[in-house]
Amino acid sequence: MSEKERNLIWEFRYFLKSNPNALGKFVQSVDWSEPHESTPAFELLNQWSEIGVEQALELLIPEINQGSSMIWSFAISILSRSEDSILLLYLLQLVQAIKFEPSIHSKLSKKHQNHDSKINKPRISSKTPKNPSGESSPIGQLAALLISRSINDFDFCVRFYWFLMVESDSPRYNKLYGHVAYNLMSGMDKTENGRIYRQTLRRQSELVYKLSNLASDISKSKEPRTKKIENLRSFLSDKLNGLDEFPPLAHPLDPGKLVVGIVPERAMVFKSAMSPLLLVFKVIDGSEFTIIYKHGDDMRQDQLVLQIIDVMNNLFLKENLDLKLTCYKVISTGINQGMSEFIPSSSLSSVLAENSNSISNYLKICWTNPNRAPGVSESVIMGVGDRHLDNLLLTNTGKLFHVDYGYILGHDPKPFPPPIKLCKEMVEAMNLSTKNVQPILSGYEVNSTVYNPSFQTSSPDGRSTPSAQTVFQKQQQLQLVNSSKLYDQFKSNCFVSYSLLRKTENSKLVLSLFSLMSKSELPDISEEPDQATTFIESRLRMDLNDEMATQSFQNTINDSISALFPQVMETIHKWAQYWRN
Repeated sequence: MSEKERNLIWEFRYFLKSNPNALGKFVQSVDWSEPHESTPAFELLNQWSEIGVEQALELLIPEINQGSSMIWSFAISILSRSEDSILLLYLLQLVQAIKFEPSIHSKLSKKHQNHDSKINKPRISSKTPKNPSGESSPIGQLAALLISRSINDFDFCVRFYWFLMVESDSPRYNKLYGHVAYNLMSGMDKTENGRIYRQTLRRQSELVYKLSNLASDISKSKEPRTKKIENLRSFLSDKLNGLDEFPPLAHPLDPGKLVVGIVPERAMVFKSAMSPLLLVFKVIDGSEFTIIYKHGDDMRQDQLVLQIIDVMNNLFLKENLDLKLTCYKVISTGINQGMSEFIPSSSLSSVLAENSNSISNYLKICWTNPNRAPGVSESVIMGVGDRHLDNLLLTNTGKLFHVDYGYILGHDPKPFPPPIKLCKEMVEAMNLSTKNVQPILSGYEVNSTVYNPSFQTSSPDGRSTPSAQTVFQKQQQLQLVNSSKLYDQFKSNCFVSYSLLRKTENSKLVLSLFSLMSKSELPDISEEPDQATTFIESRLRMDLNDEMATQSFQNTINDSISALFPQVMETIHKWAQYWRN
């Protein structure tokens, strides 16, 4: 922030105090190391109106609070007044923010911990744990707040515990999070509920340990898939392993599910490089809870993306926009392992293969409650990559949803990826008939269609930039995208959801969530931590007004439908899958 900007904000500070969205800029404009500035600024801070959790999250970002303990304490005081359900929604970022607490952050910066150090992950046990960090220093205000909430809320406790276990795997931050885990375990011993929680977490850890070893052995096995399935079911059936039946246990993925065993004969191994396991748990009420357990895959990024989608969905619902999004549960239990909720569904590739390369017949049977804009605006803003017809799934009610978020923020293993995976099959899934789609797409010649990978299709002054498509192709494209009323509804929902995410308070929240993940060591964020928020800002197109941004977004949708290169890559992917299987 320039000196001119600082002075301007200070000049209008009394006007700005009625705007909660201006709080972050005001805090950033003050030199909190200078008492003559910080004292009157903090007095004004206490007069700021309608400060909520969203603003408190922004104040936890080091670039905003400038390492001020005063601002940090102010942010924690706001969080402490929030309900557990709200903190749980942002718990992933709050756990990351523990390392940003001024007193802790300065120590980490000075120590430059050895990245090759190895410390055993502190697991729950029946005995009083030892402090893995060997320190008696306080854990910090934020960690203390999260521990106090965990001891009084079981769902909160389970999620917090597993987040700590993952961070304890980090070579750089294992001492810090091991110290927090030690205090969490010690705190549980002080209350009756806490002791019950601790025993449950111990049993969850034992379950995850068994599943992790089992998944690892099957993944490393060179035997054919049929033999892997046989070995899996044999292991689960063995009474000595204690997995077919056990006393009621709150499931780590969904603590509300009390599971009592795994159904051996329903277990499966997926056709995938890492051989993920499909496990059907028996629930105490007679129902079933099916999960996918993966070993060898980093599921932390999937966990982040699904959490952000959940946050965005809540923002939509507040505005009475229900897009029927499928927000399935994901939890990472280690850097290279985790589990996700299984949603009965079929990949678009299998649906096409079984229905003569058409989705129409399939949808006539199952389409009862379709989603209205299946993750389009969310995927664009987060730059979800590696989209192909095997990770786009259809439920038995016709809902389309994405899986496998190994690439985000514009990263993609394939060259020239489209901003949105919106191919002719997906357009057909939104009730465009095959006879409308096929003749149009067949009119595109390979040597006359050029895909422009740039997301920006409008200049800042609103004028359209030159397109590589011919006039004929543009006419055909308009015929495609305007030939269905349902497709018009889909586009309308895309534009409305995109506009809602561009609202100042919502865009600042999304940016804050990604900023707090800057030191998370996630693959697509750790490479260039500062570029994550820059990418999100570029996709939100905050440099344009609403009308121009909507036009830019519409051009992006049109370009994604007509892009040829992704169709070529889809064909290559199909052949690769064929030879792998």
